[in-house]
Amino acid sequence: MPYASYRFAELARVFRPDAAKLVYILASFRRLYFDNALSSSAAALPSTKSFAENGRILFGTDFPYAPADIAASFTAKLDAYDGLTADEHAAINHGNALTLFPRLAVTDTSRESVKTANVIE
Repeated sequence: MPYASYRFAELARVFRPDAAKLVYILASFRRLYFDNALSSSAAALPSTKSFAENGRILFGTDFPYAPADIAASFTAKLDAYDGLTADEHAAINHGNALTLFPRLAVTDTSRESVKTANVIE
């Protein structure tokens, strides 16, 4: 979507004359979250990075719809991509998702619960 966002925004008034102004449509698009499922090549990542707001790019694989070897290939491309800092890699790989879904974060309390559960069983 990032690479086509300007196309969609510019054409909005062709199909709906009462559509919002370009700047508002683009601002709405930038509030979306973008996963990099099958889109983590050196050709795709720069456009996503230049369009999406910080914290809006998430790791994705399209599992189970994409074959595992294809998902692994794109994951390797993301890992090897040198257009991201180490912090940006960490944010995409897990940090941004934890911000979006904080209840999924592993905490010391949840680790203790797992340890206790394993001992009880």
